[in-house]
Amino acid sequence: SAIGQILRQEGAGGAGSQSQFGLAQGTQPSRDIPGEATGALVDGADRTGSLLRLLLVVAAALIALIGVAKLARRLLRLVPRDPRRVAAACRRELADYLVDQGAPVSRSTTVLELGHVVESRLFVDADPFVRAVGASRFGPPEQARSEARAARRELRLLRRRLRRTVSARKRAQGFLSVRSLGLGASG
Repeated sequence: SAIGQILRQEGAGGAGSQSQFGLAQGTQPSRDIPGEATGALVDGADRTGSLLRLLLVVAAALIALIGVAKLARRLLRLVPRDPRRVAAACRRELADYLVDQGAPVSRSTTVLELGHVVESRLFVDADPFVRAVGASRFGPPEQARSEARAARRELRLLRRRLRRTVSARKRAQGFLSVRSLGLGASG
């Protein structure tokens, strides 16, 4: 072939030797092995390291996905402007937090019952939250909007107090829990 002739001429000491093509003088081109640029065989340690890196990337992606899903659900839940819906969203938010922490809470648990769970299991006063959610959900319409703002504020304060009470390890377990997303076993 034409390429073979050129290589033979160049290899015989022509102006462009084989080193011009990336080959050292006197060496033969190696066979192509799929997945390997040098043609050398890959040892098991390289594959194990690559597999470990891949697994770490997948695990990090799953953790990020769980976090993003929970944040999106939380933010979308608190979007409504209707005070009764805001109150219901605040109750669901606290219920999801408790479920992720392993508390025995069902979807039908009332805000008053959630307050008792917070106080009995986590030893945090939930009365201001319970009152604000109750006033927002069941109070007179004239006061419901301001009570809905109060319910959101009390939810933030309650979550802050809960974060101080619950250990970092338990919070991390709660963050990784998918029970509140409806994907795991419910308590």
